[in-house]
Amino acid sequence: MGTGTARLSTRPDHWLLETVGRRLVKIEEVKVLHRNYLEVPAEAAAEGITIRWIIGRPEGAPNFALRVIEFQPGAVFHTHQHPFEHEIFVLEGEGVAEGPHGEVAMRPGVALYIPPDEPHGYRNTGAGVLRFICVIPHVDD
Repeated sequence: MGTGTARLSTRPDHWLLETVGRRLVKIEEVKVLHRNYLEVPAEAAAEGITIRWIIGRPEGAPNFALRVIEFQPGAVFHTHQHPFEHEIFVLEGEGVAEGPHGEVAMRPGVALYIPPDEPHGYRNTGAGVLRFICVIPHVDD
């Protein structure tokens, strides 16, 4: 399959892949979920920390879960580790990610990759909410 771009089809719940340049690409339809994260209930994860499971297995995602995590000012999620990776993209606020190699500033636009089994923790160092997207692979229960 070649390079393609996404565009809305005539059906509002589907996207199509179209041709680019001279190369023809296979057109595929995929069901798209439209969701406002504020409409997803926030679950308490720890004191001052909530998590919203935006997309996961219940929504038909076969491989990954997309979550929005919010830390109130001063909230801390202490150092922990687990056997799966995760990727983070900071949306709002200021904080610090801690690991065995030191601290990394968390500000809007910062992306982090946490490898499997890497000890890590987070804390909100700002005056407002620290909000970030966190993607993890599905973990068998």
